[in-house]
Amino acid sequence: MENDWKLSSYDYDLPKELIAERPLANRDDCKLLVYQEKNDQIIHSTFRELHKFLSPNTLLVFNNSRVLKARLLGNKFKKNDNHSLGGKCELMWIKNVSPYRHIVLIKCRGVKKIADQYLLANGKYLASITKILSSEDLQGFFEVEFFDLKEKVQEKVNSPLDSTQVTSIFESYGLIPIPQYIRRGQSDSKDNQDYQTVYASTDEKDIRSIAAPTAGLHFTNEVLTSLTNAGIERTEVTLHVGAGTFSPVRTENILEHKMHSEVFYISPENYQKILQYQNNNIIAVGTTSLRVLESVSDGFKSINAESTTDIFLYPGKEIKSVTGMITNFHLPKSTLIMLVSALIGREKILSIYAEAIKNNYRFFSYGDAMLILRG
Repeated sequence: MENDWKLSSYDYDLPKELIAERPLANRDDCKLLVYQEKNDQIIHSTFRELHKFLSPNTLLVFNNSRVLKARLLGNKFKKNDNHSLGGKCELMWIKNVSPYRHIVLIKCRGVKKIADQYLLANGKYLASITKILSSEDLQGFFEVEFFDLKEKVQEKVNSPLDSTQVTSIFESYGLIPIPQYIRRGQSDSKDNQDYQTVYASTDEKDIRSIAAPTAGLHFTNEVLTSLTNAGIERTEVTLHVGAGTFSPVRTENILEHKMHSEVFYISPENYQKILQYQNNNIIAVGTTSLRVLESVSDGFKSINAESTTDIFLYPGKEIKSVTGMITNFHLPKSTLIMLVSALIGREKILSIYAEAIKNNYRFFSYGDAMLILRG
């Protein structure tokens, strides 16, 4: 157990060519590794065959959050230099802290100060720093307000834009925020579709994730139909994937790691459906769905509004809410590989990963899938 708490115990060697740069042309053509804990058996299949490995009356729980086009390009605005443009910059939206203020990551040269301004979307909008964040989990982030500009660049309206307006700006002019290990984080128009699940919510309030719930990327409408025809039920939760998904574990003792909090929601109807299955087969689709289910597993307390969770799952933490999960193959030393290790053990997960590497499975966000069925 002591080794389960060492960061170095979650390391493994992965050939670079097994990191998927793009999804397959047909999402459900990807490989599916099925691990059945009951008989300690690995089966190699394809994702379109998923329904064959699930019992009727199983409940799949999906995270329906939609990825925001959270990267916005622009220039630093030199307001004291004849309103000239400075160097290039990139703002990455993280979350809103009030209807008018937002936490962002700013990439540009130079020291950043309160009242610094940035012209965005070809000069149509302006962001102004209102606060430099220094807490341990948000160090390097900034609180900003956004403004809509008039015809003259140096003028701005008095009132900052609200959250709905800011979301619209990013959706209209932003770029999808793919991880750095995929094409160095440089997304293109193809990622606008590739990096969204087919079931992602179209409700504006659900466009708040800055990374995809990637286990869901394998699903197609045809796979969903095959599951329905096999008597497999579905329901949804919403967890908006935040900055924590990019945060590495920096301490050798993983118990010292602190997770970023993330917002989640379960509608009353979906909550009732989860209650109906809580003593039967529940399969989490992805780590984010599992984190929601575990966050409400202590008596399944009623969720009537948005809540937050900073739950950190690793070996030694009992997983009470599911009989299995669908997941991708995750980065070494990440909180995600620790989470899946909590299901069936670290050594077993690493041996499964070795088997996947031996069979040329594709890894990470655009890679292949794994179905874990607990004993």
